[in-house]
Amino acid sequence: MVGNFARRGGKVFSSQRAPPSPPSQRKGAGRGKGIIRRRHFRVAKDTILGITKGDLRRLARRGGVKRISASVYGTARVYLRDYLRDVCSIIV
Repeated sequence: MVGNFARRGGKVFSSQRAPPSPPSQRKGAGRGKGIIRRRHFRVAKDTILGITKGDLRRLARRGGVKRISASVYGTARVYLRDYLRDVCSIIV
């Protein structure tokens, strides 16, 4: 009866709460504190994909382009990566 009251959104008093479970029954007990375990490894993506379609569209608008074909974005990323690579090699 007490649990139904809490489920319906009523206020739960400390006397109504269930006692905490012993440490051996808690999830993650004994695995170490503060360690985050990842089940899946992060797949490395090409960083040039961080330059979005909107970014390329803004650059094209600044250059005076009115309409952009869908196939242009991949090509533009390749040329932009090559240009940035050349500029960085000159700087370093």
